[in-house]
Amino acid sequence: RWCQCRDELAEVQMQLLKIADAKALFASTSAYLHQVIPLRPKDVEFRFQLAKSQVSLSKSYRHIHLYPESAEQVRAALDLTRKLIQERPDRADYRLAQSEWLTAYASLLTELAQFRDAELAYQEATRQAQKLVADSPKAPEYAFRLAVVHNAHALLVRESGQYPESIDLIREAIRLLAKLEAEHPEQPKYWFPLAHFYRNVAQPLGYANNDAEGKTAR
Repeated sequence: RWCQCRDELAEVQMQLLKIADAKALFASTSAYLHQVIPLRPKDVEFRFQLAKSQVSLSKSYRHIHLYPESAEQVRAALDLTRKLIQERPDRADYRLAQSEWLTAYASLLTELAQFRDAELAYQEATRQAQKLVADSPKAPEYAFRLAVVHNAHALLVRESGQYPESIDLIREAIRLLAKLEAEHPEQPKYWFPLAHFYRNVAQPLGYANNDAEGKTAR
């Protein structure tokens, strides 16, 4: 919890452009975890916290438009979490984090014009989310995560001119969220992006000359 609090404070300081102070906080968290991890090799939570700290630093770098530095940090977190998933395949929270971080990483790679690597990241994020849904089909947070991945992936596919593939991805995202809305109407956190997703599918439907469905989506 001490590490998490320091990372949260560092993120705020980075947003305030107190960059030196933010880096010092991130460095102190990293130093502590690197000191503790060898002493507690079987306690996977310290390694997971290190991955979360690296993602926090990645977000901070991205906020100030240091995209290569941001990518480097999230890559390190993803490599660490892959090993954790291999060691503890029963830990759904590791897969959930991995899918979320891969989606953010793919978006970052898209901004860096590394489209092939972004596509691979989206594919891996999809596999992790699909595994979660398959293992726990009634858990709304996993279906929500899969829908978010599909929508983000669809935007990359759309920009490459693959409109039918983009439409299919967003249709599936909409189907997942509509089902969550029907099953959990009292929890809008699981279906609030529906309007956003409908807007995203309307554009490629127009490009594909599917005006009727595009009008319905709008």
